[in-house]
Amino acid sequence: MKHLFTAIALCLPVLLSCGSTQAAEKNFRETELRKEIRNVRGEDGVDVIYVNRLLVSLAKTAGNVAVLSNDCDDDVRAALKLCRNVRSLIVVDYEDASAEVSSSFRGRVDGIFGDETLLLECCDEDESVRIYGGSVSEDSVRNLLIHIGNEALVYIEGSIRTEDISRLMSEFVE
Repeated sequence: MKHLFTAIALCLPVLLSCGSTQAAEKNFRETELRKEIRNVRGEDGVDVIYVNRLLVSLAKTAGNVAVLSNDCDDDVRAALKLCRNVRSLIVVDYEDASAEVSSSFRGRVDGIFGDETLLLECCDEDESVRIYGGSVSEDSVRNLLIHIGNEALVYIEGSIRTEDISRLMSEFVE
């Protein structure tokens, strides 16, 4: 019995470290992103809005009350369904910042996330939108980063079901 316990105790750290590599990489990206946001927050022309878990919960509760009272339209219902598992948001508006600040910030953020997490890139003339996913599975995307040209960044912490995203996008295409 002691040998079995010793074998389990010796193998446990190895087993736990195998599953934590992706989590450690996600935590590194999120930590680096938050550090870059803190660094750019004091610059002229940069506005940062943090919507923490409490505020997100209150907004979802208020939305659900409106749904139950039939006081909202189908778009609001779809948005609430889409945001069901969203925990917090960070919005960085740096459209009015100097060209040096905005290009430097964009480069550093794009460097943190890299091409391996890039889900979508859309370019139109001199504008571009890049969407990164922290982790993607068949049924959801966790920790979405939407980077809009040299204007804004939206970081959504939580998970969004791919089925809900597809349904919402198909409504915009029609």
